[in-house]
Amino acid sequence: MYDVTSQESFDSLQYWLNSLQNNSSAFGVIVGNKNDLVSQIQVRPQDAASFATSNGYEFVETSASKGNDVETPFRIIAEKFIKTQRSS
Repeated sequence: MYDVTSQESFDSLQYWLNSLQNNSSAFGVIVGNKNDLVSQIQVRPQDAASFATSNGYEFVETSASKGNDVETPFRIIAEKFIKTQRSS
């Protein structure tokens, strides 16, 4: 998860993804939070989506304060987990 109003927050994602990829076979979703703060957005959704795709992740933007799409990343992860378990 990163803060869409902070380029620095987005830029640190690569570090965290490298840590995950080096230590496990985890799957997940790149989540941009605070998309309700439209006038403060520093990270364009298309840039984040491209980053997520190039790293093998799905992308979702949310607003925790407004409750927008907060369940979506959990649903995506649950579906991937179930699919993984069924194919094992």
